[in-house]
Amino acid sequence: MITFEINPFTSVNDFKFGLTQSAIAKKNGKPFKVEIDNIMEEIREYREGSQLTFIKNKLVDVIIKKMKCLFLTI
Repeated sequence: MITFEINPFTSVNDFKFGLTQSAIAKKNGKPFKVEIDNIMEEIREYREGSQLTFIKNKLVDVIIKKMKCLFLTI
């Protein structure tokens, strides 16, 4: 289970708003997936059950993704 520590307007876990992609990658490693949106001029990284959005190479948004678990009884 992933636990998120949310500090409003400051950070979510180690993801501090205003940090660059390289600073986050240096501390947390490579993301699972990266999307570049040329229309919105933003980059989205997917990591640790969350989506990080960068504008002008600064972290501006963190979205926590709902995770579903499936248990099968046989």
